[in-house]
Amino acid sequence: MAEGPHPAEGARARRRGGGAGPIDPLSLGLLAVLAAYVVWPIVLVLGESFRAPGEGWTLQPWRQFLERGHPVYVGRSLGLSLATVLGAGAFGTALAWLYARVDFPGRRLLAGLTLLPFTLPPLVGVFAIWTLMGEGGLFHRATRLLPGDGFWIESGYTGVLLVHVYSMYVFFFVLVGGALAALDESQLEAARDLGATPRRAFLRVALPQLLPALAGAAMLTFMTSMASFTAPFFYMAGRPVLTVGIQQALESFEPGLASADGVVLVACAALFLYLILRYERSIEGGTRGAARRRPVGPARRGRWLITAGAGALTLLLLVPHLSLARDSFVKPGTGFVGVPEAYTLENYASLWRRGDAFRPIANSLRASALATVGVLIFALGSSWTTVRRRALGRGALGSVIMLPWAVPGTVVGLGLLWISRAPNPLTWGAELRGTIALLALAYFIRLLPLAHRTITAGLRRVSRDLEGAARDLGASPAQAFGRVTLPLIAPAVVAAATLTFATAMGEFVSSILLYGPGTEPVSVKIDQLRRGPAGLQLAAAYSALLMLMITATFVVFGRRAQEAV
Repeated sequence: MAEGPHPAEGARARRRGGGAGPIDPLSLGLLAVLAAYVVWPIVLVLGESFRAPGEGWTLQPWRQFLERGHPVYVGRSLGLSLATVLGAGAFGTALAWLYARVDFPGRRLLAGLTLLPFTLPPLVGVFAIWTLMGEGGLFHRATRLLPGDGFWIESGYTGVLLVHVYSMYVFFFVLVGGALAALDESQLEAARDLGATPRRAFLRVALPQLLPALAGAAMLTFMTSMASFTAPFFYMAGRPVLTVGIQQALESFEPGLASADGVVLVACAALFLYLILRYERSIEGGTRGAARRRPVGPARRGRWLITAGAGALTLLLLVPHLSLARDSFVKPGTGFVGVPEAYTLENYASLWRRGDAFRPIANSLRASALATVGVLIFALGSSWTTVRRRALGRGALGSVIMLPWAVPGTVVGLGLLWISRAPNPLTWGAELRGTIALLALAYFIRLLPLAHRTITAGLRRVSRDLEGAARDLGASPAQAFGRVTLPLIAPAVVAAATLTFATAMGEFVSSILLYGPGTEPVSVKIDQLRRGPAGLQLAAAYSALLMLMITATFVVFGRRAQEAV
């Protein structure tokens, strides 16, 4: 009688992963969800770009795309995104070098404060900068002290670039900062010992080690800028980019033209994503070592001067936060911009007196909480499948789940509009248009890649042998994961939940296409109020509350989330 494999051999085979097996029910279910809510909406948008009301299949939307100058929208979107990458890259990399390679008092505190612009949701950040930099704003009044009429930004590319660089330099600051902190100083010293100048040593030794981080930050910045709707919506409504063109076409009841814009936008984003990922693979590798920060000079005074300069720069970065908080206390009718005549708590007090004042906040909380729960459940399953399982289809699962990263929020919203036109199996037989559930579904789709990558990174740090040992003791795969692996990746799960919830709370791009009467989230309410002078103070109060909730989320869960980084 032939003997079966020894238990230890089975354990070693499980740890090695073995070969690819059949598609299991979990993989099949995950792929079905992605096919239904990620791939199919994109297919619907593509199909709608070849349809016109009352005409069936036609090329009319694409003729409109060409005749109405929408290829210019493509050029504007690409140009702004590339300029954003250059601006955010220069500023974020300079800050990363300062905090990663220079030692000075207060460095850790100031570096943490430098990340605070990330806590401003897109709409709130644009609203703060719009009131600060507009005509009559604090910046305009300050520059009037100089010769001339002062400087302000009312509309145009400058305003969009300012907002984009301010909100996206964090990608370079975090990724390049991490690469600089891990830079092998001994290699630079060896190059200098061999006669290389500091500049040549940096270009030949340090820069190749930084290229993966630079490429990754450039990818995130470009994709975020291409998908940006809020800043172009505020500053360039008369000269739209693709995201604004989608919204304007929908308002004009031209769904085919909106879909054509969406298809082009996805194609541009996907092409850039492909090029960057291909470039990243070509430059993978590099030696990582322990960095040694260098004091700024032999004199103690020099280090404190650097602290003073970094502190002043950090304070400048926090001006939008402070300006927004100040605006929320301005008394209505006393002047919103510049230096108001009076301040009051009435803006906040009115929130308690108005019966529906907290409804937008409650809508955002409900939609964000639903999306966060769904994202965590799905991301745990997808991460475990792609990292631990060897079933067929896990490669496709890992690729498709990242697709929403290349699909702007306007296109996600557009696809869900087509899905929810009437009750169907994808809407679970219910009428979803204009509901909280549809908002939550949009947030779920958009934030899946973020949670998946975060949890996957944590799961890769946990040895496969621990699960194998639990299996050898008789635990099922689910028990081994729940009792052994899940507690070890808890920091990554908390980080994913924190990022998902905070991002969903400030989501505006897809929300503006999907909300209905009584279901407007707080970001849409802020946009509605800021359109009229009577509502600017209340819009500022809503913005301050939203900023406070998001900041509190990061503060409460920050320690656990940082463990996953």
